[in-house]
Amino acid sequence: MKSDVRASLLALVCFGLAACGGGTTGATASSCAKTALLTTLGATYSLTSQTTGIATLLRVDSAVVGLTSFNGSSAYEVVQISNGGAIGGSTLYENINDSGWLVDFGYSTDVARVTSTVTFDPAFVNSQFGLVPGESTTISYNRITTSDSSTTTVSGSETFTFVGRESVSVPAGTFSTCKFQWIDSAQPNQIKTQWLIDGYGLAAQEAYAIGGVVSTTKATAIVVNGKSL
Repeated sequence: MKSDVRASLLALVCFGLAACGGGTTGATASSCAKTALLTTLGATYSLTSQTTGIATLLRVDSAVVGLTSFNGSSAYEVVQISNGGAIGGSTLYENINDSGWLVDFGYSTDVARVTSTVTFDPAFVNSQFGLVPGESTTISYNRITTSDSSTTTVSGSETFTFVGRESVSVPAGTFSTCKFQWIDSAQPNQIKTQWLIDGYGLAAQEAYAIGGVVSTTKATAIVVNGKSL
């Protein structure tokens, strides 16, 4: 979640209450991480979504192609293609650490024949999945972007709040989700919200609020290993 790329590729009220159709009060968000999909070599998943005010659908097809080395660490390589390659693609490098947290080492993108590589040094540990409803945590990052002959480094932090669990209905269906809100120190005026599907870690819905203007993205189709959720 630490960048717009992660939010779009890979993306967060009565949460935590059984009466609201979601989970047990006090339960962490660990079941809403992408752990099972990530650690299954050969797994495929596709998410098609639509954003308010934009007629064109966005489809991102992902595949866990194998284990590789990235910045000196063992990582699962996840290849993503957007709209059949028409608007480029990306490769994510992720793994699970000894504590069971999802770890992001970096990613590469290829858009309009421009290739860039982003490295998180140190790796970004997604400890927000250990939160219980109402809790927040701040995670620091150091993002190094290399493109052609240029290299830039951005340091900052992201503050995550696990709002709780919620049943969300979108065109793709109705899903039990974990709702997160977070703010990046590099974009303090933007509040991002994401509803991650329990057991899969895929975004059923996302929202971006800037100065009172909210843009919402909803899943219209979700397919995992060839089957619709």
